[in-house]
Amino acid sequence: MIRETEVSETENDPDETKAELILVGPNFFRIGLWMTILYSLIVGAYCTGVWDRILTMEPNEFGDFLAGVLGPLALAWIVLGFLQQGQELRFSRDALLLQARELRHSVLHQSEIADAAREANNIEKARMAQDSKDRIDDMIFGRFSR
Repeated sequence: MIRETEVSETENDPDETKAELILVGPNFFRIGLWMTILYSLIVGAYCTGVWDRILTMEPNEFGDFLAGVLGPLALAWIVLGFLQQGQELRFSRDALLLQARELRHSVLHQSEIADAAREANNIEKARMAQDSKDRIDDMIFGRFSR
């Protein structure tokens, strides 16, 4: 799960708010590490009780023993990896949604800037047109008034 926090008063614009992602969820690596340590202690305790039988095993029996001991641990790591991948996909999806929202906000802001620039351009055109008209009027009426 991604939690959003709004941080106000950014460096450039105090009115602008900036969204920030905080990743919240279980740490599957840490869970797997503790699970491995606990499982290793349990297997180690078991092996100390049957150490003499482990030493006298044939190679194929020893391989079967290792597969039986390490199989559940490998399966647990696969499941934890699958869960972590799902969590990362959720984080990525949420981050993309937040990025899309910020992009929409940016487009709206740019649209406002473009509207203001267009308005300033129209005002400047009107001023230039009025200046041209005034100069023409001065040229025409200034000659006749002398």
